[in-house]
Amino acid sequence: RWALDNFPEMSNALADGDLLFGTTETWLLWKLTGGRVHATDYSNVSATGLYDFYTLDWSWLVLRILRLPRSILPEVRDTAGDFGETEPSLFGSPIPI
Repeated sequence: RWALDNFPEMSNALADGDLLFGTTETWLLWKLTGGRVHATDYSNVSATGLYDFYTLDWSWLVLRILRLPRSILPEVRDTAGDFGETEPSLFGSPIPI
């Protein structure tokens, strides 16, 4: 929340619907898929402290306390699940992730 409160660019991006949150692997996935996939897995989502493993969903309580919209959070997928494929231009052809 600190970044949203201290960087007007982030608050503006949030207001415009152009802000996403994630861990490093979420960012890498976003970049490798050309912005088509905004996702994470259970092992990485635990590092955020925002996920409720009892409900298997983002914690509404933590999000409310931090005043963070759920819309900026990545989809949580099974670790062995389908995470799309790389942008063809990166390696000459798409590679499944």
